Amino acid sequence: MRVALRSFALLPVLALALVAPVGPAEAAAIYFEVTDLPDVNPGEDLWRYSYSVDPAGTAFSAGVTGFAVAFDEGLYTALSAFSASFDWDILVLQPDLGIPDPGLYDGLALVNSPDTGTPFEVDFVWLGSGTPGSQPFEIYELEIPIYGTPVTIETGVTLPVPEPALAALALAGLLGLAVTRAPR
Repeated sequence: MRVALRSFALLPVLALALVAPVGPAEAAAIYFEVTDLPDVNPGEDLWRYSYSVDPAGTAFSAGVTGFAVAFDEGLYTALSAFSASFDWDILVLQPDLGIPDPGLYDGLALVNSPDTGTPFEVDFVWLGSGTPGSQPFEIYELEIPIYGTPVTIETGVTLPVPEPALAALALAGLLGLAVTRAPR
């Protein structure tokens, strides 16, 4: 009986270890969800990214701090941004194979501590096969507010939004394991 109680006492610790984020605690992250949209033009594969920004230790300041997500020129075309908070100035630069130059989805904070809860959304035509995935991003500061040269303060790769079902499944598995191992 005493052994069974100890097994159950470890269950919350194990569950937390499985669902706790891994990596630096202060790193900013940009998460994405990708949605296949109905194709408007024949031969084009229309998709949408919905981004959420977790600033972590980054303090976004008005006219000084922003983020940019890159769109590979060989995989994306026809970027179209919409739906963002009024706390951000959104700029979209199209990918260009001729230069070659990746496209950008850029958000510059217009207020201190801007809204990061409203999704940042961009529609695009996918030129690759399968489902679009992660992209490189950077968080930057401008040397002179609004007009300055951007200085990269952090880089990373966008991450898929964590699935809550995965955490529930892991917890159910641990609970099942504990129950089956308990003495009868």
